[in-house]
Amino acid sequence: MVKPLLTNMKSPFRKHGEKAVARRKSAVTVRCLKSYSGKAESHLVGVAAILGPKVTKTLCSWKLVSERTQYARFISNNAKLLLIVCYAPTTDADDTLEDEFYDNLQSLIDSIPLQEVTCILGDFNGKVGQDRSYFPELMGHHGLGTINENGARGIGYGYGE
Repeated sequence: MVKPLLTNMKSPFRKHGEKAVARRKSAVTVRCLKSYSGKAESHLVGVAAILGPKVTKTLCSWKLVSERTQYARFISNNAKLLLIVCYAPTTDADDTLEDEFYDNLQSLIDSIPLQEVTCILGDFNGKVGQDRSYFPELMGHHGLGTINENGARGIGYGYGE
């Protein structure tokens, strides 16, 4: 079971949140394996995965594919799992950078054995809007704004287009 310990210091409920975090901290033992890719000095790109002690025991390998993509492979008694963590370029980025990101991600996915369960987690820097009528199985109920180019690309990617 995952018990996230998150706090948003810009939240209007900051004082209430700080009390909840203080209560959670008293019960949290911080032991983890951290993996980061990116340029520490510029803070422009990079992805990170932080694993707790129980999950770390099932980790058999991880690889930094690029400064925007990494994966971790887990093996348990019942299944193999590949967890891909990625961070897509923003809408301001050069189209070749976006194409390179999606091409690299697709190459990684194509290399995964079919019997391995795969999860992709990341920030695709897209807006999908509020209209779920076209893609109800890919979109949640709480989209914001209107769909942008990265949102459309992410939806197309989810459908394998």
